[in-house]
Amino acid sequence: MQKRKGKVLYLLHICLYIKPVCVVITKRIRERRASEAMAGNEQGLQQQQEFYLRYYVGHKGKFGHEFLEFEFRPDGKLRYANNSNYKNDTMIRKEVFLTPAALRECRRIIADSEIMKEDDNNWPEPDRVGRQELEIVMGNEHISFTTSKIGSLVDVQSSKDPEGLRIFYYLVQDLNALCSPHIASLQDQAHPILEPEYHLVTPFNINLCG
Repeated sequence: MQKRKGKVLYLLHICLYIKPVCVVITKRIRERRASEAMAGNEQGLQQQQEFYLRYYVGHKGKFGHEFLEFEFRPDGKLRYANNSNYKNDTMIRKEVFLTPAALRECRRIIADSEIMKEDDNNWPEPDRVGRQELEIVMGNEHISFTTSKIGSLVDVQSSKDPEGLRIFYYLVQDLNALCSPHIASLQDQAHPILEPEYHLVTPFNINLCG
């Protein structure tokens, strides 16, 4: 009887000692899970933050509607289209998924340019020479610009908004440089997009395909 009583007291003592420890451990586990969930939510929100970019340049002339367009989508897909009717070329479309690092670089280029602070109110209107369109969505910000073809910095300087148009001019060059290697990586699967002697109506007469 005495031994049984001693065992009961011993077990009771252990329970009284272990219970606070268990409570502390349980609390810490819950706090850790909550912290991980919060970090995961923040990362998820960052990853899901809206991002979209589309650039178009083209004109309608002797060879019909010729244009070049590329698009960075939120899911990481880069879509590219080049329509040249020169020598009966057919439209070329390419799609490739970019790495998260490439998308981050695209966002960085846009943020550094401060293009989201600009507007196209005083930019040249599209004309028979050509048309450019730029649409960007970053988070809660959205811009949609339309202007004419820009042949050189001379056109920029002579415009009503040289500062804003210069930002647009160099941003498009940077986006072209970012886009080109990814499209060039697919070039072996298709015939050359541009003939050497032919200049597509790009803003800067640049072959965007490498």
